[in-house]
Amino acid sequence: HLVAGARERVRAGDQWAAAFAFQGLACHRYFTGRYRSAARHALRALRAAHVARFAYAQMLSTDLRGHSLVQLGQYQAGVALLEQAKSYAERLGFGMNAHAIECSIVIYQATFKTGPEAIVDLESLLARRSHDSYSRRALLTQAAMQYALRGRGAEAARAIEQVDRDALRMD
Repeated sequence: HLVAGARERVRAGDQWAAAFAFQGLACHRYFTGRYRSAARHALRALRAAHVARFAYAQMLSTDLRGHSLVQLGQYQAGVALLEQAKSYAERLGFGMNAHAIECSIVIYQATFKTGPEAIVDLESLLARRSHDSYSRRALLTQAAMQYALRGRGAEAARAIEQVDRDALRMD
């Protein structure tokens, strides 16, 4: 149904609707683990959003393409797109989107880079008020992994316990 509906919207020639149709396809592909296809559809969504001059859709598609590229192993290109998406979100006044994107960037940096700054950046974001439970739990989970990798088992356990409490309380 998703593909058939998307084809219908794209054929209609309305680039605003096409941006959402391609974004929907990209999301479906991403969350089913088909990252290459997700990256392609996100790029199509971005092109349609540019033609439609639809800044919010530009931000969304840039974000999803960045995530897709990171999952494909193109870390630098993916994070560069996430930085661009964060900048779009800030310019548009979407602080919660910008925060969520920043969380993703820091999590990817901690995952793919080593060094003490990984924990410092995670802890810095955790100290700030989080706007969504998903980003907060993702930060805490990554912090727990970083603590465990550094032999800080008690801190890792506390972080995981907090993830569990937050999930039960919020969701």
